Amino acid sequence: MQQQTKTVYKEKMVELPLEQPPFIKINCPSCGCETLASDINLESKVGKCQSCNAVYSIADNIDHLQSIALKKEVDKPEGVDIYHYNDEMEMEIEQPWSALEIIAISILPMFVLISTLLFFKKGISYLWPTGTLLATVYSIISLVNRKNHKILINVDDKYLHLIWKPSKLMPSKKIRVSDIDQVYIKNMNSMYYIYAVINGPRGQKHQNLVGGFTSHSMVRYIEQELEKFLNLPDKAVPEEAKTTIVK
Repeated sequence: MQQQTKTVYKEKMVELPLEQPPFIKINCPSCGCETLASDINLESKVGKCQSCNAVYSIADNIDHLQSIALKKEVDKPEGVDIYHYNDEMEMEIEQPWSALEIIAISILPMFVLISTLLFFKKGISYLWPTGTLLATVYSIISLVNRKNHKILINVDDKYLHLIWKPSKLMPSKKIRVSDIDQVYIKNMNSMYYIYAVINGPRGQKHQNLVGGFTSHSMVRYIEQELEKFLNLPDKAVPEEAKTTIVK
């Protein structure tokens, strides 16, 4: 009788990275009981245990949860273009509305009307209605051409350059890449700003790179791509944890 050879297949076990769940449960550090959500104050980052009445900080737990959320990859939103060539990266970002532009669009037409009436009735210089009219025309042209107003962020192995085109009285910025420790987002008055933590001879300072955006997806994508190119870890910053709304 012919003997059949049995082939034994051994399943190869591959260790897969475990994805961290986007939630946490907090236990009392004193007695180990689980803390109820109603006993947690997210603003002050303090928890209270009903079993032993201990009060304790939950700041590390909240920062950890936010760091998990921040690691989610963000797709490129409208209004941002990114280019890579050789060892450089360049971003083109649509400029947000500046306070000067909003004021100009709001009040210039009224000034044109008032100055024109005063010119005919009071005899003021023609320079007033002419000047306000030219400023209004310039504002309208600028409004129509807004999609061509860009913020350029160029990063190479030495420097990060940030330039407004047109400048609109906004200064250009040049930061040494080796001094950048972290990039993060702040939410102030419902506007999003991108900050960099800069290492200096007297310690770290927080410098505003660019801001005034209303889209969290846009600033999150800019932060994400800067961190990738600069090889920076996406870690929670105290200022970010207090003010940034993660969606």
